[in-house]
Amino acid sequence: MRYIFVTISLLGSLFLIGCGVGLAAQAEPTPAAQQNIASIPSEQFTLTNTTNKKRFSSNCVYPAAWHAYTIQDDENSAMIAARHGLSAQQLLDSNCLQSDDDFYVGRTIYIPIREMQPRQNILPLSVTFFSSDVSLANPMDIITLTWQGQGNVQSVRLGRLISDQFYEIATNLPNNGSLEVAVPNDGTDMVTYLVLVSDGYKEVAARTDVQLTCDEVWFFSPTPSGCPTAPLLTGFYQQIFERGSIIYIPTLDQYYIFVVGQEVVTLDGDDRPTSTNADFTIPSTFYMTENILYQVWASDDIRNALGYAVTEGIRYDGLLQRSTQASGNLTYLLASSGHIYRFGEGVVWGVIIPQSG
Repeated sequence: MRYIFVTISLLGSLFLIGCGVGLAAQAEPTPAAQQNIASIPSEQFTLTNTTNKKRFSSNCVYPAAWHAYTIQDDENSAMIAARHGLSAQQLLDSNCLQSDDDFYVGRTIYIPIREMQPRQNILPLSVTFFSSDVSLANPMDIITLTWQGQGNVQSVRLGRLISDQFYEIATNLPNNGSLEVAVPNDGTDMVTYLVLVSDGYKEVAARTDVQLTCDEVWFFSPTPSGCPTAPLLTGFYQQIFERGSIIYIPTLDQYYIFVVGQEVVTLDGDDRPTSTNADFTIPSTFYMTENILYQVWASDDIRNALGYAVTEGIRYDGLLQRSTQASGNLTYLLASSGHIYRFGEGVVWGVIIPQSG
């Protein structure tokens, strides 16, 4: 029996020693096992940390009487906190958030129950109101223009629109205000005023129109648009050529060269061109150019454009009026034929047949 007990004891000891060796072998990984552990991607540990962070936030105990709010576009912790009298850190701590990195559009957070202050909106740069105190005025009347700017207005200018060009009347004006201006007396039947507001980078304009009464009447009908200047009645001199005519007004000492299909050329007496060839042979079927017009006609450009004279020179009493419009100044004069010649800068001249009676 004693031998049996000793044998069992020895077997038990060997069993315990074998288990210890097995556990020790399991605790020391083989090189292959070490390689497997080293190859585990580090991202797995990062994901585990992120999950723990989110779990921490979802288990957050929010202050009493706070309600859920969804973060909107262009909002950050500082902006929302300021609307509720909190600091950005107080808002983050109350929502168990670590930093602004956890603060993103669409996330639900908790904020104090109080009426939120509206987000500040920057109004677009514009002129919300611009008008005159009258819609109809006489030349030289004093009218009042009133305007109201909107947005980040840094400067205000006011002026007139003439022939699509802005002519400044006043500058350094207030964002909202009014200004008295004198209506011009330059033959126009309508005055267009502009107010321009600027934020330092761009400029926005608004316009208002004032219709004018006419102090003068046209010397012919049908009457054109626009108010006329007082008519000039004086002596004219005209000669007609193959492709147009020349009209000279001694009172103004001005020559008007009318070439078919072209813009009228106006020359002052002092600007008359000097001909390089004083003598020309005029074909027998044409007329000599009168002395008063000869020097102008004899210049190469004008002679080639007009051709030879088909009538003698004609002296007559003519009329001339002008008008000023948004499109530009126009002149109307009575030709020797009784027709009205209409012309202006940038405009091909034309003929108006007046109505009798």
